[in-house]
Amino acid sequence: MRGGAAHVLTHDDDLQSAATGAALAGRVSVSVKSPRAFARLFDPASLYPVVVGGDYPGPDRDPRA
Repeated sequence: MRGGAAHVLTHDDDLQSAATGAALAGRVSVSVKSPRAFARLFDPASLYPVVVGGDYPGPDRDPRA
Protein backbone atom coordinates (compact mmCIF):
# COMPACT_ATOMS: atom_id res chain seq x y z
CA MET A 1 0.00 0.00 0.00
CA ARG A 2 1.42 3.39 -0.96
CA GLY A 3 0.60 6.89 0.14
CA GLY A 4 0.99 6.60 3.89
CA ALA A 5 -2.73 6.54 4.65
CA ALA A 6 -3.41 5.93 8.32
CA HIS A 7 -7.15 5.36 7.90
CA VAL A 8 -9.39 3.59 5.44
CA LEU A 9 -12.93 4.98 5.47
CA THR A 10 -15.70 2.62 4.40
CA HIS A 11 -19.39 1.88 4.88
CA ASP A 12 -18.68 -1.85 4.34
CA ASP A 13 -19.23 -3.60 7.69
CA ASP A 14 -17.11 -6.58 6.58
CA LEU A 15 -14.07 -4.33 6.20
CA GLN A 16 -14.65 -2.90 9.69
CA SER A 17 -14.51 -6.34 11.35
CA ALA A 18 -11.85 -7.46 13.82
CA ALA A 19 -10.81 -10.24 11.43
CA THR A 20 -10.13 -7.75 8.64
CA GLY A 21 -8.24 -5.51 11.06
CA ALA A 22 -6.04 -8.43 12.10
CA ALA A 23 -5.38 -9.41 8.49
CA LEU A 24 -4.45 -5.85 7.54
CA ALA A 25 -2.22 -5.41 10.60
CA GLY A 26 0.11 -8.08 9.25
CA ARG A 27 0.65 -6.10 6.05
CA VAL A 28 0.10 -2.38 6.70
CA SER A 29 -0.33 -0.02 9.62
CA VAL A 30 -3.86 1.21 8.96
CA SER A 31 -7.13 1.69 10.80
CA VAL A 32 -10.46 0.88 9.12
CA LYS A 33 -13.27 3.16 10.28
CA SER A 34 -16.72 4.23 9.22
CA PRO A 35 -16.85 7.81 7.92
CA ARG A 36 -19.10 8.72 10.86
CA ALA A 37 -16.56 7.43 13.41
CA PHE A 38 -13.73 9.26 11.67
CA ALA A 39 -15.67 12.54 11.71
CA ARG A 40 -15.91 12.29 15.50
CA LEU A 41 -12.12 11.83 15.80
CA PHE A 42 -10.90 14.22 13.11
CA ASP A 43 -10.09 17.80 14.15
CA PRO A 44 -9.63 19.94 11.02
CA ALA A 45 -8.91 23.09 13.04
CA SER A 46 -5.70 21.58 14.44
CA LEU A 47 -4.42 20.52 11.00
CA TYR A 48 -5.41 23.59 8.99
CA PRO A 49 -2.50 25.86 10.03
CA VAL A 50 0.04 23.14 9.16
CA VAL A 51 -1.50 21.93 5.89
CA VAL A 52 -3.06 25.10 4.45
CA GLY A 53 -1.73 27.89 6.63
CA GLY A 54 -3.55 30.68 8.40
CA ASP A 55 -6.62 30.48 10.59
CA TYR A 56 -9.20 27.74 10.12
CA PRO A 57 -12.30 29.35 8.53
CA GLY A 58 -14.67 26.82 10.07
CA PRO A 59 -16.83 24.05 8.64
CA ASP A 60 -19.63 26.32 7.44
CA ARG A 61 -17.55 28.38 5.02
CA ASP A 62 -18.56 28.11 1.36
CA PRO A 63 -15.59 26.30 -0.29
CA ARG A 64 -16.15 28.31 -3.48
CA ALA A 65 -15.75 31.65 -1.71
